[in-house]
Amino acid sequence: MSDQVVIEYRGYKIRFGENSGEWWCSDFNASNMDISKVKAVIDRHLLRVRKASSVDALIENGGFGDDFRNLVPVKIVEYLKPSKKRTGQFGLGEEVVEDHVVAVMGTFSGNDRASRREEKLSTLYKPGTFTDALAAEIAEERRVIEAARKRIHELREKIPRIPLDEIAELVKVAQGPEAS
Repeated sequence: MSDQVVIEYRGYKIRFGENSGEWWCSDFNASNMDISKVKAVIDRHLLRVRKASSVDALIENGGFGDDFRNLVPVKIVEYLKPSKKRTGQFGLGEEVVEDHVVAVMGTFSGNDRASRREEKLSTLYKPGTFTDALAAEIAEERRVIEAARKRIHELREKIPRIPLDEIAELVKVAQGPEAS
């Protein structure tokens, strides 16, 4: 048996059969003279697997930091990579996994069509009644905070201001002798 040309594509071996002049992948019983057609079979299979394996999640829509706004549904459709950082002073230590990066599909603020974007796994929430209850509690606390901010503004407006006539001497000094 002669040496076969073998390439690996997305974890699958694709071999070139010199007798047939075709590329083939035994995992999918796929063969074609054009290697891109065999790769397309693998891609379609992986897409079907990803779609069947997608996971429902929730993500914050709008708001920053503690400014929790609302949760919108998304689907985690692909694991992309670990998010790594270096430990130690000046990042000279060992590389450790800090989080994981995934691709999500959803409708995000300012857009009415579903789109795909990368997110860290730690920014995604598990859907369910427990999450819904906590989100409602957060929304109620937000209303309390907003009411307190409004009340603080109203009280601040009631605090007497310094009128200009109380600093008349300072105005005269600043304007000089010609202003008198």
